Amino acid sequence: MDKGKGQLILEVTPDSGFDELTGISGTMEINIEDGQHYYVFDYELP
Repeated sequence: MDKGKGQLILEVTPDSGFDELTGISGTMEINIEDGQHYYVFDYELP
């Protein structure tokens, strides 16, 4: 929480992908605005 605004950031666990997702990296944010949840998944594949 920051001044009443909630936010959660998740990271992809290294070496957790397999098959087409081998080497995936990235983060996901969960933002809450006006009671609505928004998900942003920013990732990279080699």
